[in-house]
Amino acid sequence: MVASAKDILADIKAQQALQTRAQASERRAEILNTSNGIIEKYQSQILAYDSEIQDMKKQIDWYADQLDKREQIISQMTAQMAILANSNHTLDERINAMESLINGLPKPEEARPGECVRCQVF
Repeated sequence: MVASAKDILADIKAQQALQTRAQASERRAEILNTSNGIIEKYQSQILAYDSEIQDMKKQIDWYADQLDKREQIISQMTAQMAILANSNHTLDERINAMESLINGLPKPEEARPGECVRCQVF
């Protein structure tokens, strides 16, 4: 049996519709694959940035800890400097007292017999 022109035209249109649907489906799949690839790329970049941020936070924490330790050491050194200054002042007073005692002592030829210099100083 010979198909009519209307049937042939209907078959051609149906095939074209199927091809168009198949092409549209393929294009959607391509777009989906492309967008999924882009999303994965950005997600991996975000993860890398998050990792860098975590590393930077660790470094910042380490530097903050070092600064805290530095401040503690400076405070300790300041306290030690105050102690040393006080010790120096005490030693200076003792030296001045010794010098005045030594200057006030009689000369060796004037010293009384039987008294040593140590006994006269202390």
